Amino acid sequence: MTGRSERPEIRSFEQATASARALMTSGRRRILGIVGAPGAGKSTLAAALVRELGPKTALVPMDGFHLAQAELERLVARHLAGGKSPAEAYAWAHGSDQRNAELVVATADAADRSVSAGVIAEVHRRVMEDWAP
Repeated sequence: MTGRSERPEIRSFEQATASARALMTSGRRRILGIVGAPGAGKSTLAAALVRELGPKTALVPMDGFHLAQAELERLVARHLAGGKSPAEAYAWAHGSDQRNAELVVATADAADRSVSAGVIAEVHRRVMEDWAP
């Protein structure tokens, strides 16, 4: 594990593409995980990388990867039984974004690379240009 100060920062989409392409050179199947706080641009960056890297890549989105409705119900009921109000129980069972953001911050030092916010902005600009009439 590298420390935060030792982790390379990716500062352009070209750099992100080159870093991802380097994973592909071994001929073995590789998985590139992109993590970050909710709404940080992970899905947009992943889709842009897959488009750039071509047919040897695949996007496996995790958006909406949540508990089944029945489980969300077995969790609310458990918290109700434990003394939470209905609003508190619902918020606890359905409010994962803040907990996910806290987990990302707490484990950021384990990342091999970090991507600057400028890269996400660059990718968003490219996407918008592609959609322009």
